[in-house]
Amino acid sequence: MTRQRLADPTTPAPAPDAHGAGASAVVIAAGDLDEAVDLVLACSDEARELAEPRLSHLQLQALVMIDRGAGLNLAGLAVSLHIGVSSASRLCDRLEAAGLVDRDPRAGNRREVTLALTGDGSRLLARVRDHRRAAVRAALARLVVDQAPARPALRSVRP
Repeated sequence: MTRQRLADPTTPAPAPDAHGAGASAVVIAAGDLDEAVDLVLACSDEARELAEPRLSHLQLQALVMIDRGAGLNLAGLAVSLHIGVSSASRLCDRLEAAGLVDRDPRAGNRREVTLALTGDGSRLLARVRDHRRAAVRAALARLVVDQAPARPALRSVRP
């Protein structure tokens, strides 16, 4: 099996090939994708800021990671969020105080704690996801895709 290396973003794009595609098509596609990512991030930030209780970006990411990772512990959460274990512990202290996360001793090793969303935590995360999806759907519904290029259209639909 051969491993493919990721392209260095500072390396110039390839010259156009015989079909007329190439550097300009790659640059346009990259720009369009970047605009789409910005749109989704803006919708996500809007949904997060409207949540009650209001969540920081890191708190929302923690809820998502805990929701995805059954049996996730503090060390695993810290790795997933690229933070230290002590920072993850303080983050979970705040989420637990808000009633969004439970810490349960792992069976067979009471020193290790597993993290789980409470019912309130699950409902809050579902509301944030629903709001984000609705905002993305509304933004995409405003796109004029038949004749307008995607990049200007995406710029015009920011939430």
